[in-house]
Amino acid sequence: MPLTDDVRQAAEARQYRENALPETIGRAAIYYAFDNTVNSSRFPYYSYMQGFWEGMGLRTTMNTRVTLSDLRRMNKYDLCILSAHGAYYTYSYGTFRKHTRTEPIILLTEASTLYKDIIYGFDLLAHRIIKLNGLYCVTADFFRNAYRSGQLSNTIIYSETCEFLGVTNSVDESMAEALLAGGARTVLGYVNNVYTVYSRSMLWDTVNHLAMGQTIGRALAHAKDTYGENDIIWYTEQGGRRPHAAAAYLVLYGDESARLNVPENFSLEERAEAAEDMLADVLESAA
Repeated sequence: MPLTDDVRQAAEARQYRENALPETIGRAAIYYAFDNTVNSSRFPYYSYMQGFWEGMGLRTTMNTRVTLSDLRRMNKYDLCILSAHGAYYTYSYGTFRKHTRTEPIILLTEASTLYKDIIYGFDLLAHRIIKLNGLYCVTADFFRNAYRSGQLSNTIIYSETCEFLGVTNSVDESMAEALLAGGARTVLGYVNNVYTVYSRSMLWDTVNHLAMGQTIGRALAHAKDTYGENDIIWYTEQGGRRPHAAAAYLVLYGDESARLNVPENFSLEERAEAAEDMLADVLESAA
């Protein structure tokens, strides 16, 4: 449930009164494109995470109608979370002479129209954008072109998409390389198809510890210690007996020391307790 202005003000007032957290430790955006949120089994978890991170002082925007234009404005945030479907996809192109290409793509819920095809014409011709089942998808070249001047300076990009880095025996780092070339300080993404709950749990733990002042490298290490180095370890520990063929694992590229703007004179334990208390107040006010 997105926070209303009065709830946000109540949370900020509590911050000021108790001097528990800074007014803001950074700005984050969740680019949610798994579904349209209607009757979604996934979306409530992301709504909860948004509220919790808001309580920790991380100003978190939830985008549930992700468009190509939105993905060109990720430089406004300190942390961008790509929560969408992905694939290491083979597609054909060429009118007279057919060619094929296999690369990671991110699937959006933005539907193709004739008008939009005209607007995005150059991107479609250059295969920076492709269409799959009437929906737009982006390739690594989309980000390479959108941020060719390095506008993503100091941004941390966390991708939950499947096969963001290709698959076992065909690891493809083009997405990470394109974002780093665009100025991103750190990029995280998965090799192989990843279990939904494992991916969401890893995101939750990593961002929580990032918001408590840890570096992205330490935050990721904590998440892996908690949930396992890969999703098959997690799956078997839950009692699963028929894991999928290849384990998905999260890889970090770029600067492991990247962090949010969290004051160092506030202990991790106090910050976590303050965030939990604040979330309870926020949820009570929003009820």
